[in-house]
Amino acid sequence: MRYTRMRFDIWLCLLLAFAVSLGTVKLTELVLPSLYQRHVEEHTVADGAIGGKAGPEVFRAQSQDSQGYTAKPCLKKPKKVSEAGG
Repeated sequence: MRYTRMRFDIWLCLLLAFAVSLGTVKLTELVLPSLYQRHVEEHTVADGAIGGKAGPEVFRAQSQDSQGYTAKPCLKKPKKVSEAGG
């Protein structure tokens, strides 16, 4: 098996790319939190406005299960068309 080594310029490019990626990560960590806070402030809807949180005066539909009722399975077989008189 032949052993080959990478040239110096390839190692240099890899090292430079690694340093650039670390710098990009650090820059992103510094910039994005403030951008996100500004985005949240601009896009937060006030309570009671359209798209905001609903107050207690807003009707909320409830299912039968939430009121203590349970649906019972139908145990009867469906009638045939001839037995139903039609």
